[in-house]
Amino acid sequence: MPVIDGIYAAACDFAAWPALLEQLADLLGARDAAFGTMSPTGIAWLEAPRTDPDFLGRYADYHAEDLVWHAIAASGVGSVVTDEMVGDAADLHTGAYYNEWSLPQGYRTKLGGLVLDEEGWQTMIVLPGHDRYSAEQVRLLKLLSPHLRRAMQIHMRLTESRLDDEVSTRVLDRLASGALLVDGNRRLLFANRAAEALFQPGGGLALSGGQLTATGRTEQAALDAAIARCARQAPADSGADLDLRCEGAPRQLRVIPLRRSVPLVSPGVPVALLIEAADRSDEAVTARLRLHYGLTPAEAAFAVEIAKGDGKRAAAARRGISYTTARTHLSRVFDKTGVRRQGELVRLILGRDPSDS
Repeated sequence: MPVIDGIYAAACDFAAWPALLEQLADLLGARDAAFGTMSPTGIAWLEAPRTDPDFLGRYADYHAEDLVWHAIAASGVGSVVTDEMVGDAADLHTGAYYNEWSLPQGYRTKLGGLVLDEEGWQTMIVLPGHDRYSAEQVRLLKLLSPHLRRAMQIHMRLTESRLDDEVSTRVLDRLASGALLVDGNRRLLFANRAAEALFQPGGGLALSGGQLTATGRTEQAALDAAIARCARQAPADSGADLDLRCEGAPRQLRVIPLRRSVPLVSPGVPVALLIEAADRSDEAVTARLRLHYGLTPAEAAFAVEIAKGDGKRAAAARRGISYTTARTHLSRVFDKTGVRRQGELVRLILGRDPSDS
Protein backbone atom coordinates (compact mmCIF):
# COMPACT_ATOMS: atom_id res chain seq x y z
CA MET A 1 0.00 0.00 0.00
CA PRO A 2 1.78 3.20 -1.17
CA VAL A 3 0.50 5.32 1.71
CA ILE A 4 2.19 3.01 4.23
CA ASP A 5 5.49 3.36 2.37
CA GLY A 6 4.99 7.11 2.57
CA ILE A 7 4.45 6.96 6.33
CA TYR A 8 7.81 5.28 6.90
CA ALA A 9 9.55 7.62 4.46
CA ALA A 10 8.25 10.56 6.49
CA ALA A 11 9.69 8.99 9.65
CA CYS A 12 13.16 9.65 8.25
CA ASP A 13 12.47 12.92 6.44
CA PHE A 14 10.25 15.56 8.04
CA ALA A 15 9.98 17.38 4.71
CA ALA A 16 7.89 14.44 3.43
CA TRP A 17 5.08 14.94 5.98
CA PRO A 18 3.02 17.62 4.14
CA ALA A 19 2.69 15.51 0.98
CA LEU A 20 1.89 12.42 3.08
CA LEU A 21 -0.81 14.29 5.03
CA GLU A 22 -2.43 15.45 1.80
CA GLN A 23 -2.40 11.85 0.59
CA LEU A 24 -4.03 10.69 3.83
CA ALA A 25 -6.68 13.41 3.58
CA ASP A 26 -7.60 12.33 0.05
CA LEU A 27 -7.62 8.65 1.01
CA LEU A 28 -9.99 9.27 3.94
CA GLY A 29 -12.23 11.82 2.20
CA ALA A 30 -11.11 14.69 4.45
CA ARG A 31 -10.42 18.31 3.59
CA ASP A 32 -7.09 18.25 5.44
CA ALA A 33 -5.03 16.05 7.75
CA ALA A 34 -3.40 17.67 10.78
CA PHE A 35 -0.58 15.90 12.60
CA GLY A 36 0.76 17.31 15.83
CA THR A 37 2.00 16.87 19.37
CA MET A 38 0.80 18.53 22.54
CA SER A 39 2.07 18.45 26.09
CA PRO A 40 0.77 19.88 29.38
CA THR A 41 2.47 23.17 28.49
CA GLY A 42 0.78 23.55 25.09
CA ILE A 43 1.03 22.53 21.44
CA ALA A 44 4.62 21.67 20.57
CA TRP A 45 4.12 21.48 16.80
CA LEU A 46 1.27 21.14 14.33
CA GLU A 47 1.44 20.35 10.61
CA ALA A 48 -1.67 20.84 8.45
CA PRO A 49 -0.74 21.51 4.80
CA ARG A 50 -4.19 22.50 3.51
CA THR A 51 -5.26 24.67 6.43
CA ASP A 52 -4.94 28.40 5.92
CA PRO A 53 -1.63 29.38 7.61
CA ASP A 54 -3.28 32.39 9.27
CA PHE A 55 -5.95 30.15 10.79
CA LEU A 56 -3.35 27.56 11.78
CA GLY A 57 -1.32 30.24 13.53
CA ARG A 58 -4.37 31.21 15.58
CA TYR A 59 -5.40 27.67 16.48
CA ALA A 60 -3.73 27.83 19.90
CA ASP A 61 -6.18 30.58 20.87
CA TYR A 62 -9.10 28.19 20.29
CA HIS A 63 -7.48 24.90 21.33
CA ALA A 64 -9.12 24.78 24.76
CA GLU A 65 -12.58 24.72 23.10
CA ASP A 66 -11.72 21.96 20.60
CA LEU A 67 -13.68 19.23 22.39
CA VAL A 68 -13.00 16.59 19.72
CA TRP A 69 -9.23 17.08 19.94
CA HIS A 70 -9.37 16.61 23.72
CA ALA A 71 -11.62 13.57 23.33
CA ILE A 72 -9.09 12.04 20.96
CA ALA A 73 -6.30 12.74 23.47
CA ALA A 74 -8.30 10.96 26.18
CA SER A 75 -9.35 7.99 24.02
CA GLY A 76 -6.15 5.94 24.27
CA VAL A 77 -3.45 5.03 21.77
CA GLY A 78 -4.80 3.21 18.72
CA SER A 79 -8.40 4.33 19.15
CA VAL A 80 -10.19 6.36 16.47
CA VAL A 81 -12.83 8.96 17.27
CA THR A 82 -15.30 11.00 15.23
CA ASP A 83 -17.13 14.09 16.36
CA GLU A 84 -20.37 12.07 16.48
CA MET A 85 -18.81 9.81 19.11
CA VAL A 86 -17.90 12.75 21.34
CA GLY A 87 -21.18 14.53 21.88
CA ASP A 88 -24.30 16.10 20.48
CA ALA A 89 -23.83 18.34 17.47
CA ALA A 90 -25.71 21.13 19.22
CA ASP A 91 -23.02 21.17 21.91
CA LEU A 92 -20.08 20.82 19.53
CA HIS A 93 -21.30 23.50 17.11
CA THR A 94 -21.40 26.33 19.62
CA GLY A 95 -18.68 28.63 20.85
CA ALA A 96 -15.82 30.51 19.25
CA TYR A 97 -13.80 27.47 18.12
CA TYR A 98 -16.48 26.10 15.82
CA ASN A 99 -17.96 29.38 14.59
CA GLU A 100 -14.80 31.49 14.31
CA TRP A 101 -12.11 28.93 13.46
CA SER A 102 -13.59 25.71 12.11
CA LEU A 103 -16.71 26.77 10.20
CA PRO A 104 -15.07 29.59 8.15
CA GLN A 105 -12.78 26.94 6.64
CA GLY A 106 -15.61 24.53 5.88
CA TYR A 107 -14.56 22.12 8.65
CA ARG A 108 -17.83 20.69 10.00
CA THR A 109 -16.81 17.17 11.03
CA LYS A 110 -13.71 15.56 12.45
CA LEU A 111 -12.02 12.16 12.50
CA GLY A 112 -8.90 11.43 14.48
CA GLY A 113 -6.81 9.09 16.55
CA LEU A 114 -4.15 9.19 19.27
CA VAL A 115 -0.98 7.88 17.65
CA LEU A 116 1.53 8.05 20.50
CA ASP A 117 1.51 8.88 24.21
CA GLU A 118 4.97 9.01 25.79
CA GLU A 119 6.41 10.99 28.72
CA GLY A 120 3.59 13.52 28.76
CA TRP A 121 3.61 14.08 24.97
CA GLN A 122 0.57 13.09 22.93
CA THR A 123 0.87 12.83 19.15
CA MET A 124 -2.32 12.58 17.13
CA ILE A 125 -3.74 12.81 13.65
CA VAL A 126 -6.93 14.80 13.09
CA LEU A 127 -8.82 14.97 9.79
CA PRO A 128 -11.36 17.81 9.50
CA GLY A 129 -14.01 17.39 6.83
CA HIS A 130 -17.39 18.57 5.62
CA ASP A 131 -19.43 15.34 5.55
CA ARG A 132 -20.03 12.59 8.08
CA TYR A 133 -17.34 9.92 8.23
CA SER A 134 -18.36 6.35 7.45
CA ALA A 135 -17.55 3.21 9.38
CA GLU A 136 -15.17 2.23 6.55
CA GLN A 137 -13.21 5.48 6.91
CA VAL A 138 -12.96 4.94 10.67
CA ARG A 139 -11.73 1.39 10.07
CA LEU A 140 -9.10 2.54 7.57
CA LEU A 141 -7.63 5.14 9.93
CA LYS A 142 -7.53 2.51 12.66
CA LEU A 143 -5.52 0.25 10.35
CA LEU A 144 -3.07 3.05 9.56
CA SER A 145 -2.66 4.18 13.16
CA PRO A 146 -0.05 1.53 14.18
CA HIS A 147 2.10 2.51 11.19
CA LEU A 148 1.92 6.18 12.18
CA ARG A 149 2.88 5.24 15.73
CA ARG A 150 5.93 3.24 14.62
CA ALA A 151 6.93 6.03 12.23
CA MET A 152 6.90 8.54 15.10
CA GLN A 153 8.92 6.21 17.31
CA ILE A 154 11.49 5.79 14.53
CA HIS A 155 11.66 9.55 14.11
CA MET A 156 12.17 10.09 17.84
CA ARG A 157 15.00 7.57 18.04
CA LEU A 158 16.71 9.04 14.99
CA THR A 159 16.44 12.56 16.38
CA GLU A 160 17.74 11.55 19.81
CA SER A 161 20.75 9.93 18.16
CA ARG A 162 21.72 13.36 16.78
CA LEU A 163 22.20 14.84 20.25
CA ASP A 164 25.97 14.61 19.98
CA ASP A 165 25.80 16.59 16.73
CA GLU A 166 24.01 19.45 18.53
CA VAL A 167 26.23 19.87 21.55
CA SER A 168 28.85 17.84 23.36
CA THR A 169 27.97 17.19 26.96
CA ARG A 170 31.62 16.55 27.72
CA VAL A 171 32.47 20.11 26.71
CA LEU A 172 29.56 21.50 28.73
CA ASP A 173 30.70 19.62 31.81
CA ARG A 174 34.00 21.50 31.75
CA LEU A 175 32.37 24.93 31.85
CA ALA A 176 32.73 27.00 35.01
CA SER A 177 29.16 28.27 34.50
CA GLY A 178 26.02 26.19 34.98
CA ALA A 179 24.70 24.64 31.76
CA LEU A 180 21.46 22.71 31.24
CA LEU A 181 19.75 21.02 28.28
CA VAL A 182 15.95 20.77 28.21
CA ASP A 183 13.36 19.46 25.80
CA GLY A 184 10.23 21.33 24.72
CA ASN A 185 8.30 20.10 27.76
CA ARG A 186 10.91 21.56 30.17
CA ARG A 187 12.21 18.07 30.91
CA LEU A 188 15.82 18.26 32.08
CA LEU A 189 18.06 16.17 29.83
CA PHE A 190 21.47 17.20 31.13
CA ALA A 191 22.99 19.45 33.79
CA ASN A 192 26.73 19.95 34.14
CA ARG A 193 28.53 19.90 37.50
CA ALA A 194 28.53 23.68 37.82
CA ALA A 195 24.71 23.72 37.52
CA GLU A 196 24.31 21.76 40.74
CA ALA A 197 24.35 25.02 42.71
CA LEU A 198 21.21 26.16 40.88
CA PHE A 199 19.26 23.27 42.42
CA GLN A 200 20.44 23.88 45.98
CA PRO A 201 18.00 25.58 48.41
CA GLY A 202 17.73 29.20 47.33
CA GLY A 203 19.51 28.49 44.04
CA GLY A 204 16.58 29.59 41.88
CA LEU A 205 15.72 26.30 40.13
CA ALA A 206 14.15 22.97 41.06
CA LEU A 207 12.95 19.75 39.45
CA SER A 208 9.34 18.61 39.64
CA GLY A 209 8.61 15.25 38.03
CA GLY A 210 11.77 15.60 35.97
CA GLN A 211 10.71 19.02 34.65
CA LEU A 212 12.69 22.20 35.20
CA THR A 213 10.90 24.74 37.40
CA ALA A 214 11.80 28.23 38.60
CA THR A 215 11.09 29.78 41.97
CA GLY A 216 8.28 32.32 41.62
CA ARG A 217 5.37 32.69 39.21
CA THR A 218 6.96 35.47 37.17
CA GLU A 219 10.18 33.53 36.68
CA GLN A 220 8.26 30.35 35.80
CA ALA A 221 6.16 32.16 33.20
CA ALA A 222 9.30 33.62 31.62
CA LEU A 223 10.98 30.20 31.58
CA ASP A 224 7.92 28.56 29.97
CA ALA A 225 7.71 31.26 27.30
CA ALA A 226 11.42 31.09 26.43
CA ILE A 227 11.46 27.29 26.07
CA ALA A 228 8.21 27.34 24.05
CA ARG A 229 9.83 29.78 21.58
CA CYS A 230 12.79 27.44 21.25
CA ALA A 231 10.53 24.43 20.66
CA ARG A 232 8.66 26.30 17.91
CA GLN A 233 11.95 27.03 16.13
CA ALA A 234 11.33 30.77 16.50
CA PRO A 235 13.77 33.17 14.78
CA ALA A 236 17.43 33.06 15.75
CA ASP A 237 17.04 36.07 18.06
CA SER A 238 14.45 34.26 20.19
CA GLY A 239 16.86 33.57 23.05
CA ALA A 240 16.09 35.23 26.37
CA ASP A 241 17.77 36.32 29.58
CA LEU A 242 16.06 35.07 32.74
CA ASP A 243 16.63 36.55 36.18
CA LEU A 244 16.24 33.87 38.85
CA ARG A 245 14.77 34.50 42.29
CA CYS A 246 17.42 33.20 44.66
CA GLU A 247 19.20 33.86 47.91
CA GLY A 248 22.45 35.79 47.94
CA ALA A 249 23.85 37.10 44.67
CA PRO A 250 21.41 37.34 41.75
CA ARG A 251 21.61 34.66 39.07
CA GLN A 252 20.83 35.02 35.40
CA LEU A 253 20.30 32.36 32.73
CA ARG A 254 20.63 32.79 29.01
CA VAL A 255 18.19 30.55 27.08
CA ILE A 256 19.69 29.62 23.69
CA PRO A 257 17.58 27.86 21.01
CA LEU A 258 19.12 24.71 19.53
CA ARG A 259 18.52 24.72 15.79
CA ARG A 260 17.43 21.40 14.33
CA SER A 261 17.48 20.26 10.73
CA VAL A 262 14.35 18.24 11.58
CA PRO A 263 11.80 20.57 13.21
CA LEU A 264 9.76 17.88 14.99
CA VAL A 265 10.15 17.85 18.76
CA SER A 266 9.47 14.89 21.00
CA PRO A 267 10.53 13.52 24.39
CA GLY A 268 14.28 13.56 24.88
CA VAL A 269 15.02 15.94 22.02
CA PRO A 270 16.88 19.04 23.27
CA VAL A 271 15.41 22.35 22.15
CA ALA A 272 17.21 24.80 24.44
CA LEU A 273 20.55 25.28 26.16
CA LEU A 274 20.44 27.28 29.40
CA ILE A 275 23.74 28.89 30.38
CA GLU A 276 24.22 30.66 33.71
CA ALA A 277 25.69 34.14 33.41
CA ALA A 278 29.13 33.84 34.96
CA ASP A 279 29.57 37.50 35.88
CA ARG A 280 27.64 38.44 39.02
CA SER A 281 29.95 41.28 39.99
CA ASP A 282 28.72 44.68 41.16
CA GLU A 283 29.55 46.02 37.72
CA ALA A 284 27.40 43.40 35.98
CA VAL A 285 24.43 43.99 38.31
CA THR A 286 24.82 47.76 37.85
CA ALA A 287 24.70 47.33 34.07
CA ARG A 288 21.51 45.24 34.32
CA LEU A 289 19.80 47.84 36.50
CA ARG A 290 20.66 50.57 34.00
CA LEU A 291 19.40 48.46 31.10
CA HIS A 292 16.12 47.31 32.67
CA TYR A 293 15.11 50.42 34.63
CA GLY A 294 16.89 53.36 33.00
CA LEU A 295 18.92 54.24 36.09
CA THR A 296 21.87 56.59 35.74
CA PRO A 297 25.32 55.10 36.50
CA ALA A 298 25.35 56.82 39.92
CA GLU A 299 21.83 55.66 40.79
CA ALA A 300 22.50 52.07 39.75
CA ALA A 301 25.77 51.93 41.66
CA PHE A 302 24.09 53.29 44.79
CA ALA A 303 21.26 50.75 44.45
CA VAL A 304 23.83 47.93 44.37
CA GLU A 305 25.37 49.28 47.57
CA ILE A 306 21.93 49.44 49.22
CA ALA A 307 21.44 45.75 48.39
CA LYS A 308 24.32 44.93 50.74
CA GLY A 309 21.85 45.62 53.51
CA ASP A 310 23.63 47.95 55.93
CA GLY A 311 21.64 51.11 55.23
CA LYS A 312 21.83 54.41 53.38
CA ARG A 313 24.62 55.96 55.44
CA ALA A 314 26.99 53.01 54.97
CA ALA A 315 26.15 52.85 51.26
CA ALA A 316 26.76 56.61 50.93
CA ALA A 317 30.12 56.27 52.66
CA ARG A 318 31.26 53.53 50.30
CA ARG A 319 30.21 55.66 47.33
CA GLY A 320 31.86 58.78 48.77
CA ILE A 321 28.69 60.87 48.55
CA SER A 322 26.74 62.91 51.09
CA TYR A 323 23.73 61.56 52.91
CA THR A 324 21.55 64.14 51.13
CA THR A 325 22.77 62.91 47.73
CA ALA A 326 22.17 59.33 48.85
CA ARG A 327 18.55 60.14 49.72
CA THR A 328 18.10 61.81 46.32
CA HIS A 329 19.53 58.76 44.53
CA LEU A 330 17.26 56.41 46.48
CA SER A 331 14.16 58.49 45.74
CA ARG A 332 14.90 58.40 42.01
CA VAL A 333 15.67 54.68 42.13
CA PHE A 334 12.29 54.11 43.79
CA ASP A 335 10.53 56.12 41.09
CA LYS A 336 12.22 54.25 38.23
CA THR A 337 11.93 50.73 39.61
CA GLY A 338 8.41 51.13 41.00
CA VAL A 339 9.27 50.03 44.55
CA ARG A 340 8.61 52.13 47.62
CA ARG A 341 10.66 50.59 50.42
CA GLN A 342 14.31 49.79 50.84
CA GLY A 343 13.59 46.13 51.56
CA GLU A 344 11.61 45.86 48.30
CA LEU A 345 14.56 47.31 46.41
CA VAL A 346 16.92 44.77 47.96
CA ARG A 347 14.60 41.91 46.94
CA LEU A 348 14.33 43.29 43.40
CA ILE A 349 18.12 43.50 43.04
CA LEU A 350 18.50 39.98 44.40
CA GLY A 351 16.08 38.68 41.79
CA ARG A 352 13.08 38.19 44.07
CA ASP A 353 9.51 39.46 43.77
CA PRO A 354 9.52 42.87 45.54
CA SER A 355 6.04 42.17 46.94
CA ASP A 356 7.20 39.08 48.85
CA SER A 357 7.66 39.55 52.56
